[in-house]
Parts: sequence; C-alpha cells; structure tokens
Amino acid sequence: QFVRSVGGALGAAIFGSILANRYLPAFHSMLPQDVSSKIPLDHLAQFNNPQMLVQPDAAVALQNVFKSLGEHGADLLPIVQLAARQGLATALHDVFLLGSFLLAIAAGLAFLVKDIPLRKTNQPGVGATDSI
Repeated sequence: QFVRSVGGALGAAIFGSILANRYLPAFHSMLPQDVSSKIPLDHLAQFNNPQMLVQPDAAVALQNVFKSLGEHGADLLPIVQLAARQGLATALHDVFLLGSFLLAIAAGLAFLVKDIPLRKTNQPGVGATDSI
C-alpha cells in the first residue's frame, strides 16, 4: 500500500512537471507572430500558467487587461486563448503518450511475473512440529 502511494505521488509529480515543461513552448509556437508582437510580454506572461484557462476570475481580469491594449485588444484575447488551449492540448497529448507507453511496458512486464499458487488450506505444512 505504501509503495503504491509513493508511486502515485511520484507519477503525478513527474507527469505534472512534463506538462509544465511542454506547455510554455507549445503555447508560444501556437501563437501567431503578428499577434505576439502586438501584445506586451507582461500580458503574455499571464498565460504561462494554464490554470488561467479554467478560473472565471482570471478570465474577467484578462478581458480587462486586453481591453486596455486599445480598440483591437479585445479581438486579440480569443486568439491568445486559443493558442493557450492548443498549447495545453499539445502538452497533455505528450503526457498521455508517455503514460500509455509506460503502461504498455508495465503490462508486458506483468506477463513475465511467475505464477506461484497459494496454499489450499491453513494447516501447517509438512515438516512443521507442534511444539507449543
């Protein structure tokens, strides 16, 4: 039970770090160059955390920030959000691909485990003495 708990915690940490390391480059590669040149870096830095895609308060704050960029600021927000979603989807794809690869290896190794039958009774085995 302890080994399973530790394995689950380590697996979540490893897959989480892979997701975090893959998201940011994927987000910047999905963002069109003409759009990224119009947005200041501090506004783009708010998209470094994919959690902002699911937080309603962050969405309202982002709308206010992009409205402050001028008349085309509100038009840029959906483009940047789409790039963030595509970057997150790309990062998640990599995580699930690695997870399925590791699962296939584990399933293959499970077939190599030797089958040892359990005892049929709870009686002492041959050669045991009753010295109580």
